[in-house]
Amino acid sequence: MSLQLAQPSRFAFLARLVFVGVLFVMVSCSGEGGPRLAVVPVKGKVLYNGKPLAHAQIYMRRVAETTPLTEAEKKLHPRATTQSDGTFQVSSYALNDGAPPGRYVVGLTKQVAERADDTVNVIPGRYADPTRSGLTVIVKAPATELPVIEIKD
Repeated sequence: MSLQLAQPSRFAFLARLVFVGVLFVMVSCSGEGGPRLAVVPVKGKVLYNGKPLAHAQIYMRRVAETTPLTEAEKKLHPRATTQSDGTFQVSSYALNDGAPPGRYVVGLTKQVAERADDTVNVIPGRYADPTRSGLTVIVKAPATELPVIEIKD
């Protein structure tokens, strides 16, 4: 006596495939849990010892002003990478979309490969932590061109 396992029907296979696809779309589109904050275009320039700082990473953290930050404001960390001339455009949700209006503390790093498997930050470490860098910016609607950010050794 041989035991034969039932083969799943083509319909059952397609139904499972559609279910997995819908589940994937739901999970991948769920974002960070909450509505997106409105953003405005933000651009600027960074100088290090008077020269454009190329290929540096910029990190922004929102600062509470008159009211406490919402959970969405706490979770959002706008960022940018400087171009060869030190200019940058800020991204929050999509490339170069900007940042929500408000006051921010700013951190900067520039990682350079020291060896094939190691990088070092070539600007003073105090600038890496937005809460200790001493750098602040204010983003305003409808768009903001920030004052030049100047850092020194």
